[in-house]
Amino acid sequence: MGTEPTGKFNTHENYLRAFAQLAGFDYLSTPDPVLAALADDIRATRAFARARPSASPDINQVRKSLANAWGMELLLGVSGEIATDAELLGLVNAQGVVQAYYAVYHAAQALSVARGGRRVESHPATQKQFASLWMTPTFGVAPWCLASTKDGYSGLPSGHSVDETVHSWTSCTPDTCLDIACKALRTTREGQFKDAIKKAREQKRKKLREAWKAEEEARVRGGRRPRKEPSFSLPRLDPLERRSAEAGVRAHTLIDYLYRLRINAQYVDPSTFTEGAEMEYESQGVHRDLQRLVASTLLVHEIFIAAAISGPAMTKIVSDWMAARQPSGVGHIGFARRRDLVLPSVSDVSGGF
Repeated sequence: MGTEPTGKFNTHENYLRAFAQLAGFDYLSTPDPVLAALADDIRATRAFARARPSASPDINQVRKSLANAWGMELLLGVSGEIATDAELLGLVNAQGVVQAYYAVYHAAQALSVARGGRRVESHPATQKQFASLWMTPTFGVAPWCLASTKDGYSGLPSGHSVDETVHSWTSCTPDTCLDIACKALRTTREGQFKDAIKKAREQKRKKLREAWKAEEEARVRGGRRPRKEPSFSLPRLDPLERRSAEAGVRAHTLIDYLYRLRINAQYVDPSTFTEGAEMEYESQGVHRDLQRLVASTLLVHEIFIAAAISGPAMTKIVSDWMAARQPSGVGHIGFARRRDLVLPSVSDVSGGF
């Protein structure tokens, strides 16, 4: 089965491959035709057909959030360009999952603000916003519409039954990628469910302790001798309490999985990406899929942002970014290669990742 970092790496390598496959990227796909097809799919949705300009979006905040998203994506891409060996690429990927999460985090905030909302300040609130944006039957484009919920899954194609027995390392193909991605979402939500159960048990213990203290105070007021406070072990939850705790865990989507990767890389087990790959091409594949997943996810948001704030406003944001932030010689990295898909009047950019 390999070492623990290798096992974890293989799992997340396959999860990322599954999400990228659902976004339209075969392992050897070139990005431009995939992104162009995705742009057509997005504009063909009922959600896009119903999109209307916002009455009063905070354009300055939209600009800031998009700049943060594009900047994170650019860091992800450029760092991969300069990673010349397996050791350096492992370090790049450990940071790359952080950059990927924050690129999506800021894009979700940009779209929410573009639609007239306000920028929220927390990760859970942004993750909830992401779910509300894409968990809708009028959108229905995977992997963004997919979610693990208390009732199973949301956003599945009609008639698809998820294979819950699929292994994390099952070869990712067009036939298996949906089940593998669902497993990534389900295991991500299960981690939050375990935290919710622990919190509920701690709350139950707190209430038991408070009830004992209230009873003890009444006894002492009645003239009885005080007792030594007992040790309250962590109580079990009854079936109703467990169901209540689970119901309180919201639906988990792609952004929650990326957050899971970010937390693992920063705080739990950085060795997953620095030591887990056995071959250099495995790390290269992870980096490639991170770039693809970020590019396609940002494109989904950018098209709806342009619809929400009007073409001229989006054109100004894009022009300012390209003039001030896009380095020369890397037009194949980041937003530069998508600008003609978001603003069709802008010429195409060639390149490859």
